[in-house]
Order: sequence, then C-alpha cells, then structure tokens
Amino acid sequence: MPRPTYATYDDYIARPGAGTPPDDIEQRLTDASRRLDRFLISAVYDVGTDGAPIDADVAEAFAVATCEIARSELRADDGDDGRTVSVTAGPVSMTRSGPDLVLAGEQLPNRALDVLGSLPCDVFRLGVITGACSW
Repeated sequence: MPRPTYATYDDYIARPGAGTPPDDIEQRLTDASRRLDRFLISAVYDVGTDGAPIDADVAEAFAVATCEIARSELRADDGDDGRTVSVTAGPVSMTRSGPDLVLAGEQLPNRALDVLGSLPCDVFRLGVITGACSW
C-alpha cells in the first residue's frame, strides 16, 4: 500500500502564521507524514486505495498535524524548540518550557497532538488513540 503524504503545499500555506515556506516544503511534509505514521503505528482507521484516511475529519486532522510537525522542524532548524514561552510584564519575567509527548519513539509538537486529540474516538478502532482520546 502506498504511503501518503497527508498535507500539501496549499495546506501548509493556509495555516495561520505559515509565512513563506522553504523550497523543500514538499519533502518536509513527506517527512512529517512519516513521523505521524510512526506515532500512530498501532492506530486503526479506514483508508482508501491511496493509503490516506477516508474520514474527512481524520484527513483534515492529519493534514494539520503534518503541517505542525513540519513547522516544528523548521523552527528547530532555526534554533527555536517551539516549547519555551517567555513573558515579561514590567519587572516580572516568566519562562516556561515543557516537553512534547513521546509515544512509539516519536515526539510530536503539542499543536499536532491537540488536533489529533480533538478527533472523536470512534474514528479509531484500536491502538494508540482509545478510550477518552486523552493524551
């Protein structure tokens, strides 16, 4: 079965704050799709002959998650881990950094996890995403 790329150039540039994508964005989206595949290795969902999810909500969530994974990789290339938040208000300064979830040997950005976690549980039959779909 073919291994689909879950997001396109158009999906990527449609994301808020995408900016100008790098020349290799298509390859980055393919790589991000493979990371998502590894993360969801035991998830069972309906796919078409092209290997892509046939449920529209799942396809959209996978596209958004793929774009967020690619964006996270781009930030990492620029030295920004995307997980550290610093806020300053007058004399008060606060910095928070938290780890992304690691599952099946894959670490995904929190924004990708958020969109996957918003899927209804009944789109997956077994595997990583079960129960209340809590991460």
